[in-house]
Amino acid sequence: FDQNPLASELIDVAVKEGQAIQTQLLDSQNESAPESNIDLSLRINSAIQFAGQTARVMEVVSNLKVFTKYATYPIGEFIVGSSTLPVHASIKKALLPGVFSLLKLCSEQDTAFIQATLDASMQDTFKTVLAEYKKFHKFSGRI
Repeated sequence: FDQNPLASELIDVAVKEGQAIQTQLLDSQNESAPESNIDLSLRINSAIQFAGQTARVMEVVSNLKVFTKYATYPIGEFIVGSSTLPVHASIKKALLPGVFSLLKLCSEQDTAFIQATLDASMQDTFKTVLAEYKKFHKFSGRI
């Protein structure tokens, strides 16, 4: 995933912030200083807000048909980032609606492209995200 449009860069920043928060969370478990817990809580909340805003940008961008050819790249960046970096679960949860909105732009060939370019361990993560999208978010024509 060498081509990184704006949404890919936003996902990358959100995932890296999530990794930093996860590292700080692990470090703060070893410390019992209340001020470090307050700082961590503020960072987690701001990162979740940023991830939510990033997801909203992806939702808006997904309404632009011109973005269809680029939709696979931010999805791939999300899968790579969330598979290789320890990311806080709340940040992943906040980013998923944006990823799902981009998945609706993807054809079966696009999802096969994403699947083919990922490592074996990342393919499992992608399959999980794709299954969740198909089960809960993809419109199947039935109510």
